[in-house]
Amino acid sequence: MTARKSRTPLTIGWEAGRANAIPALVIQATAFGLLIAYYTNSSIANGLNKFAEFKRVHGLPLVLVASIAAGAIIPELFLILFFQHGRPSRRNVRNLLFTIRSGDSTDHWSIFCTAAKRHCWAMS
Repeated sequence: MTARKSRTPLTIGWEAGRANAIPALVIQATAFGLLIAYYTNSSIANGLNKFAEFKRVHGLPLVLVASIAAGAIIPELFLILFFQHGRPSRRNVRNLLFTIRSGDSTDHWSIFCTAAKRHCWAMS
């Protein structure tokens, strides 16, 4: 009989870091690519400037929609596409509505509140 290796918080964190390393590098590479494109390609710079103006004009509603998209819709679509092989179920709708309604289970609501406060402070 072999003794089961206990998992400490440090080993769990290390495993999580290793599991998320590639997605994090993809996100960082995309951000770096956008930065380079902004300074080297005028059409991309114009598009991003138009988006910045759209964000300035629409402020808080845009933050709300972006928070819901980033914190609920995109993760649920990822779940459907990769883990459910493209077959949505009623459970997905229930999960989506719960995630949008409650801020307790995810960090996206605190991000929205922080962004909303910044927007309100910027307006005053």
